[in-house]
Amino acid sequence: MISSSFFILFLSFICSVAVVSMLLGGLED
Repeated sequence: MISSSFFILFLSFICSVAVVSMLLGGLED
C-alpha cells in the first residue's frame, strides 16, 4: 500500500513538473 501511494505521488509530481516546464517553455517563446 505504502509503495503504491508513493508511486501515485511520484507520478503526480512528474506530471506537475512536466506541465510547469511546458508552460515556462510556452511563455519563453
